Parts: sequence; C-alpha cells; structure tokens
Amino acid sequence: MPRFVYLSLLSLWCFLFCLSAKAQQNSRIDSLEVKLILVPDSSRLQILFELIDLHRANNQERALTYADQAATLAEQLNRPAKQSTAHREQALLVMQLMADYERALEYGYAALETAGSDSEQRGQALLSIGQVFEEAGDQYKALQNYLEAQPLAEQQSGAIQKIVVYNSIGRVNRLLSEFDRSREYHQQALQIAKAQNQAQAEAAPLFLLGQLQQAT
Repeated sequence: MPRFVYLSLLSLWCFLFCLSAKAQQNSRIDSLEVKLILVPDSSRLQILFELIDLHRANNQERALTYADQAATLAEQLNRPAKQSTAHREQALLVMQLMADYERALEYGYAALETAGSDSEQRGQALLSIGQVFEEAGDQYKALQNYLEAQPLAEQQSGAIQKIVVYNSIGRVNRLLSEFDRSREYHQQALQIAKAQNQAQAEAAPLFLLGQLQQAT
C-alpha cells in the first residue's frame, strides 16, 4: 500500500474514532440531563458532578453552571464534603474561564471553610487556592498554600494526592529559582509514582524535571 494512502486511511480512522467518541459523550450528556430532571434531589448531586466532568474541557460555561447548582444543592442537603468539592470546581472554572482571581479565591476559601475537619477536603481546597495564586502570579502565596496542603496529603493512603502536592511545590520553587528544592520535590513525586506502580503518574514529575533542567 502506498504511504500516502496508508496515511490517508489512518487520518480517516482517527477522524471517525474522534467523531464516535464525541457522539458517545453527547449521548451521555443528554441522558444525564434528562435524569437530572427526573431524579430526587438526593440523587442529583452525583449527576451534577458527572456533568461538570463531561463539560470541563469543551464547555466550561456549562460546567460552571452545574458547579453552581451542585454547591447550592449540597448546602440544602447538608453535605459539606460535596459542597466543598463544588466550591473547588467553581474556583478553578472561574479562574480558567474568566481569569477572575478574586472571585476564584472566594470560592477556594469557601471550599476550605466547608471542608471543616476533613483532612482530604482541606488539602484539596488548599491546592485549589494555591493554583489560583499561582495562576495570578503570586508564587509566594501559592507556595504557602501548597506547603499547608503537604502534611494533609501525607496523611492520606492514596499516592495521587501526594504526587500532585509535591509537583505543585516543586513547580513553584522552580519559578522562585529555588532549583535544588524544586528537584527534591519532583524526585519525591517520581519515587512515589514508581513505588505505587503508577506509570501514568510518572509523566508529570518527569516532564517537570525536564522543565527544571532547561531552567538551570
């Protein structure tokens, strides 16, 4: 088969595959939006979070609408952990969609407040606050929040939260020209990923170590 024919067929296959995946996603969204109307409030929260995930990449305005609904419903149902999660979603979506850092921080601190004594939720709220500060260019405040999240992440049994926190601390240290400290945190993140056989999780610290190499 000539090479150009093979490449044309490969391109056509990729296009059809993406088209099929998009159609399946749209079908899933339509199904969930119908359920959202029919199910009782106690079942709507999970559907709202699924819709946020499905819309996050391609329709952030819609995702934010569902995050707002999730925050309101979680408060009505007295579900503080879910309310904290919804506020985190609001913070990150407002930051990405509008670059409204002040409003994003309000949501981030609301997530921290509603997290209460839940160490996992508090750690994730601190991460989201740190992300907003980092995006806004205040690396010192970003680092402060990431460092506060570190001991909370280390209390968790899962590896992913620790990897995210260590990479965040390492990334900001690189931006602050604290290269040795940055390398230390990224290497810790990589070691955790390897120890847990988290092959996909190894990609982020490896990429960040590459960025660090270029910076030094």
